[in-house]
Amino acid sequence: HSYSNSTNSGECMTCGAWETQNANHTACVDVAQDFLSATSKTALVCLGGSIANIVVLVSGMILCLLMKSRPLVKAADPLFLFAFQFGLILGNAALIFALAVPSTPGCHAEYVFLVMYLTLTTSSMWLRAMKINIIFSAANNFCKPRFGRLCTRTGQV
Repeated sequence: HSYSNSTNSGECMTCGAWETQNANHTACVDVAQDFLSATSKTALVCLGGSIANIVVLVSGMILCLLMKSRPLVKAADPLFLFAFQFGLILGNAALIFALAVPSTPGCHAEYVFLVMYLTLTTSSMWLRAMKINIIFSAANNFCKPRFGRLCTRTGQV
């Protein structure tokens, strides 16, 4: 934004990064910064949803730990489940930091938690996709036995 200098109307002065022009375009004024108050409906809904999501995710992690010998949990790869759920917990914690009153440590923590959230969820999904790819490529190596001869690819009858 810029404003007209009152002494020379043909020359415009540039406002600073956190400034904007006033209504008359004659001076720069500070930009009002609006933050969510801790008592607003939006903040309370986001905070409540984030905390409820963390409780559900921690409960899921505890259930996976208690039932790790079950075939379903073994087939789903418990390490993947823990990494993915822990990443989602960090993402919810980053939301809590974002709703807090802005401060330098809070902003740094928010970005650290977001980076860890994105790293854990993305890498665990990538590893899951690679595991599925390995399973399908192994299935492509099998062939049907033809008239009792040995399969050439896997040595199976």
